[in-house]
Amino acid sequence: MNNRTSSRKAFWVLSLLLFTTLAMQAADIKWLRYGSYHAKVASTGDMGEGGLGWDQSGYFPFNGFGTYEYDYGDGPAFSSHAWYLIARNWADTEGTSWPIKMTGCGQWFSDEDYTVMPVEDDEGVQIRQYVRYTPPTVIVDGTIVSETFPFDDADHLDEDGRIPGTAYAMLESWARTDMGVDLHQKVYTWAHDVHDDYLVYDWTFINTGNIDRDDEIELPGQNLDSLFFFRQERGHFEEMWSSAYGESPGDSLRIVYAYPTTSLTSTYDVFGAPDEPATGFLTSPIAVGCALLRIPKSASDPSDWEAQPNMWATVNCDLPPFLMAPTNMAETDWQLAYEACRDGYANYQGGWTLPEMAGQYPGMHKSERYDEQGYLHPFDHPDPIATFAHNWAAGPYSLPFGDTLRFVIVFSYGSLSPEKAWEVGTDWHNGEAATNYPASMFPTGDYESYLPPQFSSISTVSNDNDLAKDAMVFSARDSLFRNAAFAKWNEANDWDAPIPPAAPSVTVTSGSNYIRVEWGDESETIEPDNADFAGYRIYRSEGNPDPMLENESLIGSWELIYECGAGTANTLTHSYDDVSAVRGTACYYYVGAFDDGSMNGPDAFDPMGGKPLESSKYMNRTTLPANLTRAPGSDLADVRIVPNPFNFGARAIQFPGENNKIMFYDIPPYCQIKIFSESGDLIKTIDHDNGSGDQVWGIVEEANSHSTSNTGQLIVSGIYIAFIEVTQDYTDPSSGTRLFKKGESTTAKFVVVR
Repeated sequence: MNNRTSSRKAFWVLSLLLFTTLAMQAADIKWLRYGSYHAKVASTGDMGEGGLGWDQSGYFPFNGFGTYEYDYGDGPAFSSHAWYLIARNWADTEGTSWPIKMTGCGQWFSDEDYTVMPVEDDEGVQIRQYVRYTPPTVIVDGTIVSETFPFDDADHLDEDGRIPGTAYAMLESWARTDMGVDLHQKVYTWAHDVHDDYLVYDWTFINTGNIDRDDEIELPGQNLDSLFFFRQERGHFEEMWSSAYGESPGDSLRIVYAYPTTSLTSTYDVFGAPDEPATGFLTSPIAVGCALLRIPKSASDPSDWEAQPNMWATVNCDLPPFLMAPTNMAETDWQLAYEACRDGYANYQGGWTLPEMAGQYPGMHKSERYDEQGYLHPFDHPDPIATFAHNWAAGPYSLPFGDTLRFVIVFSYGSLSPEKAWEVGTDWHNGEAATNYPASMFPTGDYESYLPPQFSSISTVSNDNDLAKDAMVFSARDSLFRNAAFAKWNEANDWDAPIPPAAPSVTVTSGSNYIRVEWGDESETIEPDNADFAGYRIYRSEGNPDPMLENESLIGSWELIYECGAGTANTLTHSYDDVSAVRGTACYYYVGAFDDGSMNGPDAFDPMGGKPLESSKYMNRTTLPANLTRAPGSDLADVRIVPNPFNFGARAIQFPGENNKIMFYDIPPYCQIKIFSESGDLIKTIDHDNGSGDQVWGIVEEANSHSTSNTGQLIVSGIYIAFIEVTQDYTDPSSGTRLFKKGESTTAKFVVVR
């Protein structure tokens, strides 16, 4: 066993001993959930496993590749992070000089009693949310489904202009450290159809001299010497390469990131995790990363120091000096942490000796990129790291008493859309990828130099069909870089990206012969975002509110079904009856408000300005299904049960996204359905009273009740009998003919196959 492995095991044992005393969470936590990337934010800036919980610091649930589950891993993009301030020659309240002083929040644990302490305002609130305007209300068949947007008594409409530029929402908090430096944390997000794939963390450190929770200044006038700001970024994807860009003069971005690996043992090319041999659908065409937008030159010069960070490297995130709260570390660990920040890992005394990258900014200590060191797979590396893992540190700084340092960091992801992942994967599956995605469409003009260097030596990547698919998967990195570039442009322009009108509130009502979609007028009345308002577009998704693979096909894609207002064929309205929905199929909707672009200035993707914009689907999409029903039948003999037989394995004849649903069609408008086994046991009782001719067995209010009994048990294979009894007289309103009389009944048989 080498020393590194032994050290890690020792720290795992230590962590178990310390967990009960260190894992207590004193910080308050809020979610930001307005775009496609969601994140928890703690009032102390603690993003570690002990503070936010394992795999909870950030994820993107709407990208079409799962919420917490991926074929290439079992967690979200960003699982935990550590941050520290490390300085030399710090003097405590007794005048004792410490060669190294370290404060901050570890990857595993933080100490919010003595090290990084949340600061409450006059109302006892640690972290507040501010929004540009009240989030829209979304209702489906009387149920409010807009609880995705957490808005409580500690949150405020931004009437005082706290939110910078055009950001939709901001979380703000303060924390105090035992070093005498306060952290002012702001986190921004946009409700935008372009700027919605990233979150901005804007951190300002202030040398206040206050080392505890009271207002007394314990260290007045102390200047901090040789101060480093350290970050450890960690993801919890499995089987990923970590890499970086921005180490050298002339680079356009500064970003650490990760992308999926290939396999050395599979019989086919698994890059992008294709659903093979079934369809080829790419289940992981994704890249994740952290872009450094602003690293200050000094306390007196807040402009970006492009050569920084001083150190960055892909190293194992379970490094002893960066795991714990500093109060639970030895001073030797503080010294090792400082050396890593100052010298990089080329001569690190803690066990890692990574070579430094050639061609980087002079005087910096950035290590060679992990995926460019000649190994075919992360597990071939002497220090195998098959996830998103990076350390970086900026400095050294002098921070005089009363002065500040401001850092701006962006977390983001890039991916193929689920629709494109389906298209590329099925083309590859059918041997058509090279034809449809020729090498000439990539920036280098060929596949090999566009792809990471190890691809040319991987035996499972055997032909141009593989290379074309892999190049498309790797283009997710380009999407990540594009999103980071959008954020960089936004920061450089004071966060003033042009934005679309506000998304309206939406009410969706299931009905006979149509589903009604209604929306409010917020898009037209909220200023100043309504200045160039033009109209609305209504979108529908069938089977699921997000794309997903089912029955060897992709369901849940959004389709434009109606538009009204300027430039459309329809006059402005606030309701639409969807008569094209399929009976029995779950339907989801959102309403996009669009402008004419006349008030939209330049943006990163539109240098001249004037591009029309549309509100984000994530603001008002429905997450419960609505269903088109039909009028009741005219005779008990009309009753149908669909599908019949019901085969749990026959997905092709089941309802999209609702595999265990059975429908009763053309039933009386008011009746009771009792389902019996062949032996006469009562299995299920359903009271049908909505006046339609449709009734589902397995309804959305009971997520696990699909094809279940009254006691919640799944039904078994066999023949079943439905006894349908009319519970209320019913007369046809158009003819006056009585169609059903209370007490009338019929039976129908159906078969269930497991």
